Amino acid sequence: MSARRTLVALLRGINVGGRNSVPMAGLRSVLEDMGLEDVTTYIQSGNVVFRSEAHVKSLPAKMEDAIADAFGVRPAVLLRTPAELAKVAESNPFEDTAKVHVVLLARRPTCSSSSAASSTCTSGTARGGRSSPATTWSGRSAFAAPSATGTPS
Repeated sequence: MSARRTLVALLRGINVGGRNSVPMAGLRSVLEDMGLEDVTTYIQSGNVVFRSEAHVKSLPAKMEDAIADAFGVRPAVLLRTPAELAKVAESNPFEDTAKVHVVLLARRPTCSSSSAASSTCTSGTARGGRSSPATTWSGRSAFAAPSATGTPS
């Protein structure tokens, strides 16, 4: 077992448009039954804060299995520490935060390019085989209107 620490679990695709229904009280109960402590959910989003001594690398798959067994829905589970999420917020490159979206990835994508016109990206792992979190930002300035020449201004 590792030292007990606070983690944030982000569950993908639950309670969206009336599909993949997972009641938060039930989710808290399932996660507590797994031995997670101080489990708190945020609205119906599937965002969960908890404390655990479990090994972080194996925890997402265990959470996915427990949720699937309880609710018949298998959301992808992404774990981050509060410090990692604070770093994401602090590194926001946009001044106007009203229309900013951030995407957190389970693994850093690896990209190869055979020509300037085409490139492909696939999931990969960092040195030593450890998955590295990646962050992708998009915001208003990333979607600037085309200029008269057809290129973004």
